[in-house]
Formats: sequence, C-alpha cells, structure tokens
Amino acid sequence: MKGYPGHEAGSRKEQVRRVFDLGGRAAARAFGLRTGLKAGTLSTWFSLWSRQTGRTWSVQDAKNQFSSLMNAAQREPQTVTRHGKAAVVIVDAGEFSRLQMSGRSKASTFVEHLLSVPQSADADTLERMPGGLRDIDL
Repeated sequence: MKGYPGHEAGSRKEQVRRVFDLGGRAAARAFGLRTGLKAGTLSTWFSLWSRQTGRTWSVQDAKNQFSSLMNAAQREPQTVTRHGKAAVVIVDAGEFSRLQMSGRSKASTFVEHLLSVPQSADADTLERMPGGLRDIDL
C-alpha cells in the first residue's frame, strides 16, 4: 500500500495521519500518545495537516481507500487525479447542496439579464457617431 506523500510508508507519522483523516484530531491525538509520540509533535503535525486544502488522490488510491476518501471529503474537498491531472473533486453532500443553491440564486435567463440593464432617461435621443459608410468592393 502506498503511503501519504511526504510520509514514509508504515511510519508512525503516516499511521497518525491515517487516524487523523479517518477519526479527526482527538482520535489521532489519543493514538499518537499511545504510540509514544509527544503532545507538541502531534500539535505541530495537526496544525500543518489542518492548513492543507484537501488531499489529492490518484484514481487507484481512491478506489483502494474509498472509505477514507469519503471520511476526508466530509471535512474538506478531495481531488482525484487521472494521469496526474485533476479529474474530479469530491465534496460533502451538505456542501454540494449549498453550492447548488448559491448557483441557482444567482442564475438568470438571458431575457432577465437584458431587462436588468439600466435604462437612460434620454434613450430616445441617442445620436449616431459621425462617420460615413464604408466602401465595399463586390
């Protein structure tokens, strides 16, 4: 099994990170302290991991660790890559609903957009700019 990027496979740091992703900070702290890590070390790791903006998963890792992917997506968006390029982003269902509602409230039809253009009081008195017609060779 592949380890987390920047973590040696099978290391205590990787094990704590896995618990952090699955069970959150409290579970990872309890696990880390049981394995002999210092509270300061754990706090440093948790601060770093909390600032990260979601994990990037390869398709194969996402398939192999789907439960972990779902748990992580409930906390923050997770990106799944195919051939090294972002393919999809997995988000929590509540966040997805919120995004859908915010998109709908701002969307308008083309007609509504045209009707929302401010009308000038002197719209009927607009004059053409000076200039002649162009000559066209037929």
